[in-house]
Amino acid sequence: MVHIPSVTTTDASRTFDVRTSLASRAAAALLALLLSPPSAHGFPWAPPDGFAGDPPDFNDCTACHSDFGLNTGDGVLEIQGMPFAYAPGETYALSVRLDDRGQSRWGFEMTVIDSGGLQAGVMAPEDEVIVSVSEGPGSERDYAKQTIDGTYWGEEEGIWGILWTAPPEGSGAAFFYAAGNAANGDDTPSQDYIYAVDVFVPEGIPSAARGAAVAGLLEATAFPNPSAGSGRLRLRLPEATALRVRVVDAAGRHVARLADGPAASGDHLLSWDGRDSRGRPVASGVYYYVLDLPGARRAVPLRILR
Repeated sequence: MVHIPSVTTTDASRTFDVRTSLASRAAAALLALLLSPPSAHGFPWAPPDGFAGDPPDFNDCTACHSDFGLNTGDGVLEIQGMPFAYAPGETYALSVRLDDRGQSRWGFEMTVIDSGGLQAGVMAPEDEVIVSVSEGPGSERDYAKQTIDGTYWGEEEGIWGILWTAPPEGSGAAFFYAAGNAANGDDTPSQDYIYAVDVFVPEGIPSAARGAAVAGLLEATAFPNPSAGSGRLRLRLPEATALRVRVVDAAGRHVARLADGPAASGDHLLSWDGRDSRGRPVASGVYYYVLDLPGARRAVPLRILR
């Protein structure tokens, strides 16, 4: 059956050989935050570098927004559009998405590093109005973060587009670290929920032709269809492959994730309870099971009638 790994908690046991200058810079930034007066307004224009939850110090936004523990709220922080294995030199359109019911202002920071703790690939904002990239000197880390216009004040979520160009061949795995601030909008560090996520992406080889061949041969059936509120997806894979299965609405917005990881050949049965990622029942309408394979995608429609 499909293996679904957890990608929503930070693995603090992971160690890296990181330059002393990086640790010193993060420590200095943390000290500046801790010495700030209680009335400080935080960093709505952009957080300082070194607070994406990345090693060796694993600093994140709780250094300033400390009312609640990390990942203790009921919100969701995720990096969307991640490849199963990156093709060296290829550019990927990623999105960092954060929502948390009841909060009304949003911020994030993300970095991508290699096994030695140095920058992996190149990040660029999809929209410079809402995302900026702070570039480290030489091969030291870059950090993507929100701008003042990218805090989405008064909105129900924050979502930031980042173009990531993978490193050259032979660079090895890339490690993505992101931290997010779901703020209550009172312009202080109080009553804000902080989240962190890390994702490991191995180096791969271009495999679009193979993925397209598998996608053309796989069998996928949604049933019952229409459904009174929940549904199942029956799959038959002609060979083992990496597979991600999501549910999206008719506008293409993410609703739920059903699988993400390696899948063996043969028959698979996936169930969806008719709820979104926050546990709310979806409304009647047309939805799609989206199947992502290396270099290929299939979509299977499902109608919900409540």
